[in-house]
Amino acid sequence: QTGTEPASLIAQARSGAGCLLHLAGEFDRADAHFTQVESLGDQNDLDALMGRIEITRGVTAYYRGDYALALDRIERGLARCSAAGDLQGVAEALLEKPSCLFHLHRRADALRLIPVAVQEIESAGDRRRLARALTNFGMLFAWVDDPATAGKLLARALQLGIEMGDVDISARARVR
Repeated sequence: QTGTEPASLIAQARSGAGCLLHLAGEFDRADAHFTQVESLGDQNDLDALMGRIEITRGVTAYYRGDYALALDRIERGLARCSAAGDLQGVAEALLEKPSCLFHLHRRADALRLIPVAVQEIESAGDRRRLARALTNFGMLFAWVDDPATAGKLLARALQLGIEMGDVDISARARVR
């Protein structure tokens, strides 16, 4: 930093570093970067970026088993991304939210949200995220003993994986 960079660039760089640390499983270090970004974001109208950070923090809480905190952060991130018109951020939040609800024993809420989530994720245009969502959601339906719905979602995820040539997605959908 030279002190002349726009705050938005600094926020994006710190957010990127936080995301990389998150992917590496360095959750505490990632959170420290995200905390630094919060002060910049609140001052510089970076709602989409701040929303995505909240979603990432929600995913971290989910991995740690704190499903209530995860849901809270994902919902805050969803609200910020929605307000900013960030369709990809909205899609990411909707990919994660049903699993949080499910683990909080709000299974009916999770299952009601899934069709809406699929529609929104599909509208965002990210086929890889859609395939991940269909696989995750298919598993939720399998866990509540609805093999017909689970099978439809997993078959669609498998088909998307095949169309994209994504062996990982195809394998996950097929194995489950």
